[in-house]
Parts: sequence; structure tokens; C-alpha cells
Amino acid sequence: MHSSLPVRTNLLTIAWLALLFLALALVVALAPVHLQNIATDWQITAAAPALPDAVSYSVFINLMLALRYLALAVFLGASGLIVLHQPRNRAGWLAAFAFLFMPMVFNLTGYTESWPYPPPWDQLLGILYGLAQLLGIAGLVLLIYIFPDGSFRPRRSAWFAGGLLVLLLGFSIAGRFIPDGGGFTWAGIMILLLLLVTGGLVSQVARYRRAPAMERRSSRGFVIALFLLLAGTVASILLSVDNQPLPTLVFLFLDLLLFCLLPLSVAYALLRYGLWTGEPTPSRRAVSYYLTGWATLLVVGLTALFLAGGQGSGAAAQPVGELAWDKPPIPLIVDTDLSMDDHLALLFLLQHPGVDIRAITVSGTGEVHCEPGVRNMLDILEMLG
Repeated sequence: MHSSLPVRTNLLTIAWLALLFLALALVVALAPVHLQNIATDWQITAAAPALPDAVSYSVFINLMLALRYLALAVFLGASGLIVLHQPRNRAGWLAAFAFLFMPMVFNLTGYTESWPYPPPWDQLLGILYGLAQLLGIAGLVLLIYIFPDGSFRPRRSAWFAGGLLVLLLGFSIAGRFIPDGGGFTWAGIMILLLLLVTGGLVSQVARYRRAPAMERRSSRGFVIALFLLLAGTVASILLSVDNQPLPTLVFLFLDLLLFCLLPLSVAYALLRYGLWTGEPTPSRRAVSYYLTGWATLLVVGLTALFLAGGQGSGAAAQPVGELAWDKPPIPLIVDTDLSMDDHLALLFLLQHPGVDIRAITVSGTGEVHCEPGVRNMLDILEMLG
């Protein structure tokens, strides 16, 4: 069913372990930033007004943290499961490597442009995180096109995927160095990514219709997961344009589920149909060791997360909608990259009697770099008098 590929599995396993260590190191380094910043995440604050009265903001934050790290565990677990079975196919190893860094593409581990560590660690972590995101994007795109047998079908899809992937990586790199106050880089990235995923889905459907029965069974879940991911992403973009609370809240949870469908579909095909191994019944002992280790790490990680969340994120700033108009104003220092959404937020905060803005700092990197950001901020302040 699958094309064989002579590989040195020991070297590939060592390379996977090295990249796993890198991914975990970045997750650990990002954890303090994630715990601190999630309370002011734009999707979290936009969804907060739709929460039931019985759910406090701090509980909501801790729940989202737990679900994001649970989704991260799903990706890493699926990657480990693939390596445990030593696939005989390039697509299998690509999936194992790609699943290590896809969580960073989906921002499951948090995001920052200013690492809270002394030089040179801050710059090194920034470079490594950027590389990890690029590897995740490239791995996701290639996996979509060559799953499950490691080849492009039809062959001309390789030119389509390769050309758009180069453009996508170029936009991603440019977004880290070029001021982009209008959000054009982000829009370009999203358009290219949607085109790539759509092309990959078309390729997968064409491959599925011509595939033998066994390959159909093993790839059916992946094709369905890919379709749902694309449909969910498009719906999320269209329904969250106005940041309405209820749609934003729904898609916060739905997006996490859709992200996890890809690794779960691959793991199911591996265990149920022997994807890439030809052995649908794995060693019971190996699976028990694997599941026990994964469950232990998950329980320990989520316990530590809740403990840290209770001390950190629970005391974080409340959403702007909960600021009181009849109480003394809350003093704030605002750090921003002056993107379009930040302009609107600052216009609101500067006129809100429940907030006393003491200072506004502009980051040196981001959608608008330092000099044009300061100029724009001065113009806003002048406009408001």
C-alpha cells in the first residue's frame, strides 16, 4: 500500500529526540509568558462577556490554559506514537516531526515577541521559536499533500504546494522584520495558508477516490479531519470579524477540537489499520508503557498548571468590560505594538473613567515597529487633546 523508503531509523529517532527536547524547552520557556498574558489575550477578553454568571474570569482562564496544554499533549503524544512504531514511510516520519511544532503554529503554547530572559537568551529563544514555527508550517503543508504514501498526487500538485509554501514562509519571515501596521502580512499569511490547505484537501480527495480499499480506510479519518479544520477555520474567521462574544467563545473551544483531529486521526489509523507499519495490532506492552507515560506526564503537567494558574492568572487583570465606572480608576501602564486593534483599545481606555493610564510604551518589534508606533501614538494623544 505504501512506498517503502530505506531509512536509518536510529538516526531519525535520535533527530526526533533532539527536536522533542527543543520543542519542550520552548514550551517551558514560554510557560511564564503564557500564564501572564492569557488574561489579556484578545480572544479571551472578547469571549468573556458571553460566559455564564457562574463561571468567573479566572476559572475561564485556567480552563483555556488546561485545554491548550491538553491539545499540546495530543500532538506530542501522536508524534511519540508514530516514532514508537518506527514507520517505513517518509510521510510517517514527516508527521512525527511536524506534530512536534504544529502546536506553535496554532499558538497552543502562547506567543511573545519580548522574551523575559537576559541576553543573549532572549534573542536565541526568539530565533529558535521563529524556526520552530516555520518548521511547523512547512511540516503541516507537506503532510497535507503527501499523506499517506509519501508522494504528491497528482504530481503537479508539488509545484502548486511548493510555490505557495515559499511565499508563505517568505510572508512569515517578513512579518517578523517589516513594520506592518495595516495587518497586510497577517492577511497574506492567512490567504496563502487557506489556499494551501484547500489545495491539499482537493489533492487528498482525488487520491482517496483512486486509492485501494485498505488505503481508503487508513486515510479516511485524516481527510475528514482536514475538511473540518478548513471549514472551521473559514467559519471562525468570518464569524469573529466583529469580535462578537458568543461566536468567539464557541470557536475558542471548537478550534482546539479541530486542531486535535489531525494527530488523533493519524494515531487511530496507526493503531487500527497499521498505517505505515502494516501491523494493525501493536505490542500490548509497548502501548501500555506509552499510554502510562503519556497519562502520567499529562496529569502532572495539568496539576502544575492549575497550581500556577491559581497563583498567577487568577489575579490577572480583568477584561475591560468589567471595569467599574463608579469606583476609583485603575492605574495602568500599557505596552503595545500599536496594531489596528490596539488603536481602538487605546482610544477606548484613554476615555474610560475607570482607567488611569500612567504611561504607554511601544515595543520595538511587532505589527508596527518602535519609531512609527511612537509617532502614531503621539498623533492619537494629540487628537484626544
